[in-house]
Amino acid sequence: SLQHDFRELFLSKKHSDVKLRVNNIDFLAHKAVLASRSPVFSAMFDQDMLENQSGIVQIKDLNEKTLQNLLKFMYTDVVNEMDCEGTLNILLAADKYQVSNLKDKCTSKILSLLSEENVCEVITVADMINHESLKTFALNFILENASKILSAPNWCLWVEENMKLATEILVKLSKYLKHDNND
Repeated sequence: SLQHDFRELFLSKKHSDVKLRVNNIDFLAHKAVLASRSPVFSAMFDQDMLENQSGIVQIKDLNEKTLQNLLKFMYTDVVNEMDCEGTLNILLAADKYQVSNLKDKCTSKILSLLSEENVCEVITVADMINHESLKTFALNFILENASKILSAPNWCLWVEENMKLATEILVKLSKYLKHDNND
C-alpha cells in the first residue's frame, strides 16, 4: 500500500535530500514529502532560502521526540500514543508547520486525556495557538471542576504566569456561577 511504501521510505531514509537539525541531531527527510504535507515547508523549499541552499533546516523550537513524531506523521499519517504533554508538543509543531490533519488528531487525543492536572497546560497552549474549540472545551472543563482545580496548589503558580488567561477564566466562572444561582 502507499502508506506502507511511505513508511519504508521514512524508515530507510533512502534518497533523502534534506536534513532537519534539532539539538545537533540530524533527521533525514525528503523535500517533496515535507512540502506536500506542510505549506510552511513548501514555502521554505520554494524560495531561495538558506535552508534550501544548504540542505539543512535548523529546527530550534522542537525537541527530538516531537520532530520524530511530526516526521513520522508526515510520512505515514500515524501518531504514536503519547501522554498529554507529548501530544501538546506535537500540536504546537502541527500548528507551526500547518499540518492541519495532525492538529485535528492531536486535538482529539488531548480531549480524551483532559484532566484536572493538565487542563491549565491545555488551555495555555490552546490560547497560544488561537485554537478556539480546544480552548472552549478546556474552559468548560475548568468551570465544571472549578472547586478542585482552583484549590489545587499548581493553580496559584499557573495564575501568576498566565494572569490574562486566568482573568478570562474567572470572569467566565463568575458568569457561570451567577447563571447557576439564578436557576
